Amino acid sequence: RPLRPGAVCERDMSLPKTLTAALTRGVQELRVSFCQTSPASAGVRDFVAKNFSALKDVNPRLNVLVRESAGTQPRVTARFQMGVEKKVDVSNLSEQQVGQKLEELLRAGDALPKPTGPVVQ
Repeated sequence: RPLRPGAVCERDMSLPKTLTAALTRGVQELRVSFCQTSPASAGVRDFVAKNFSALKDVNPRLNVLVRESAGTQPRVTARFQMGVEKKVDVSNLSEQQVGQKLEELLRAGDALPKPTGPVVQ
């Protein structure tokens, strides 16, 4: 069932508030890549399983791409305004650590130069 604007669902409680706020600032796309079976990808698999719906609920216009591929190094990539991309390796991290790394990645994006003219999305 779709949420009305401003509504909060139980799933949102697992997603750090700082993370949901950060996703609204200049992030145009979030890509998550990992292996379906690798122990090094276990934390990112858990993070996606528990948080994907909440991410989309609070950021319905954000492109979130999840790629599962055998042998893929687990990583999260964020694309910011002006096409700038930043990546973070999330190998062998817990679900909570993956969330922390994603927050760090988004904070790094906050330090990027902002466009001076109108932003086209």
